[in-house]
Amino acid sequence: MFSLGKTVKFDGKEMNISPLEYIILAHLRKRELENQEIIGQYGNEMIRELNKLFEGVWEAQSGTIYPILSKMEDYRAKNLLKGENKKSELGPAKKVYTLTDNGRDIINRIIIEKYEAEQNFLERYGEFLKSFKEFVEMEKSKHAGEQDTKNVSSLFKDVDKKGFPCPACKTMLVEGVAFCYSCGAKVDKKSNPSKEEGEEAKEQVKICPHCNIEVPENATFCAGCGGKVNSNYQ
Repeated sequence: MFSLGKTVKFDGKEMNISPLEYIILAHLRKRELENQEIIGQYGNEMIRELNKLFEGVWEAQSGTIYPILSKMEDYRAKNLLKGENKKSELGPAKKVYTLTDNGRDIINRIIIEKYEAEQNFLERYGEFLKSFKEFVEMEKSKHAGEQDTKNVSSLFKDVDKKGFPCPACKTMLVEGVAFCYSCGAKVDKKSNPSKEEGEEAKEQVKICPHCNIEVPENATFCAGCGGKVNSNYQ
């Protein structure tokens, strides 16, 4: 796996290829194979494509990538890349990074030697992650349910404050609602008085058997999940 780094022998010497050096070499070599020609890339384009590849698992940043590109370009050291300033269509000249013969030979060797092992590792890792699939889905569902319960229950937590009757079915409603949670009728401002004018809504609450949120005792349908609420369920 790229994150473990590589050590290769080249010209009789061992060369350590860091994890990021490996992924940059592999990325540029992939582009060459896809285009069937030697092709370089601007640094900012490389960063965007790497972030698209990793989709948030790892984030390539300019403060990390550019120093590594400069190190890989140094002919006195590893001599893996060649940087050449080219005029950009959208602005001033920018450096394009291309694999050197040395860099291409090294990444070819790594890919040939490690391809099957890394392919097998990725398959096993995929199976490894499957063990957590049900757990992750359950946790996401639980947290989503808790948030929904919190949001909806807050509408009814003060059911004993001043309220007013629905103009259609006369169900006592909590002040501030726009629709009746019993019949669904729209409540206009005239029907929704101020606290001084309203009646006391002394209703009890019950628990929805479908999503476990609190709903008014006289509700027919749950305001959270839309499920029908049994009037005998407390």
